[in-house]
Amino acid sequence: MRITESVELSGGASVTVKELTVAEVRGWLLEGEREKKHQEKSIVESMGVLCIEGTTLQDLALMTDLKLTDMDDWTNSDIEKVLEVCKRMNAPFFLIQQRFLEARTSAQIAEVSLPKS
Repeated sequence: MRITESVELSGGASVTVKELTVAEVRGWLLEGEREKKHQEKSIVESMGVLCIEGTTLQDLALMTDLKLTDMDDWTNSDIEKVLEVCKRMNAPFFLIQQRFLEARTSAQIAEVSLPKS
């Protein structure tokens, strides 16, 4: 059974953070690969990457009972509260994410440094 935890936000709202399943992590990895191949993210969608070091707003939506648009009124302190619980409950996800990003960065560096023929 999945573990959940409620987080109280400013303004009295609450968010339920959930432990990710194997299928959800697999889906996240596959979605990342599809986006990489098709470069589907717009600049606005990519802003989620800039908001939170180490994860995105889209990732927080995956780990909560919210949609991305439900986070529009969040403050930085709201993000930090939810992120703290997400990291505690989904530590393996963040480890996989870190390794995935490191591998992607290494591949990009190798691609750039290969001599062009």
